[in-house]
Amino acid sequence: MSDYLSEELKALARRLSDHDHEGLVMSGDEVGKLARRLRHLADASVLLECEVSRHRWNMRARQEREAREELANAIDAPGSNIVKFPGGRA
Repeated sequence: MSDYLSEELKALARRLSDHDHEGLVMSGDEVGKLARRLRHLADASVLLECEVSRHRWNMRARQEREAREELANAIDAPGSNIVKFPGGRA
């Protein structure tokens, strides 16, 4: 998805960069196509942001789970100086 977004944006930038100095006259249809393309790319970028956010949330949840498991293993280890209190908290 990220390759798609970056390649599409680069292609769009290349197409428009030819007209940096001399300007660009676009028909109403061309402006409509450009607006639709930009909306499509914006929607794709929102999906990518959601995926990145979901990945980060899952990674954080996994790290927290691993920390809890590590603490539980330390509590159960013979000779541990960690005291387990009633109610399940260390």
